[in-house]
Amino acid sequence: MPLNSDIDGVLSDFRGLARGHFSSVARSTKGRPMRVADIGARALKELDLQSGGSRDILGQNWHLIIPSNLAERCSFEHVKGGTLTISAENAAVKQQLLFVSRGILKNAQTFLPDVKKLRIL
Repeated sequence: MPLNSDIDGVLSDFRGLARGHFSSVARSTKGRPMRVADIGARALKELDLQSGGSRDILGQNWHLIIPSNLAERCSFEHVKGGTLTISAENAAVKQQLLFVSRGILKNAQTFLPDVKKLRIL
């Protein structure tokens, strides 16, 4: 008996769950091997470790984005999906960052226009 082409839907119906989307994605290389240099460049792009990336820009301008009394007591984690994530030293620093979060977001947008939200941990 041949397998059903909609095996995900059959399993979802059997379990009583909503149907999900396919988790597999077609390879961008269409099955051809990639050069090692291309793999490294792609990994650096995904990790944003290239010079001039958002991590470098934030690191160089951190004292201009965060108020001077808080800049030493917090650090940025990453920028993903338009959200700048900041890690605070403790709860008191987090509260102070929340009070000035609009100014921080506006300052961050001058250097990284794609930042739309701020998340403080």
